[in-house]
Amino acid sequence: MAYAPPSDAPPPITRAREGSIRATSQGSPSQFQQTATSARGIESGVLRQDLAADVLLELFGGALVAALKLTQHGQLGLEEATAAAASVFLNGARAR
Repeated sequence: MAYAPPSDAPPPITRAREGSIRATSQGSPSQFQQTATSARGIESGVLRQDLAADVLLELFGGALVAALKLTQHGQLGLEEATAAAASVFLNGARAR
């Protein structure tokens, strides 16, 4: 049985957009995939559109580095730290 994306999945990136992402994404294929995923999130309106995909990735990477430091210092467990990093990145740090 072939994989079918969920009905609410963002549209695939066009070849033209892929070429643009490859041109701006310097690094490994996984970095390209991460940038492409961020670009899809931006294009679909899930992620904010006032920042470029590579900027969002850099900010998310910073949140993950902070999560690692928190686990190394014993302040949070691994799952708690990664969940906190993702939540703060996606939802902000404002009180809920």
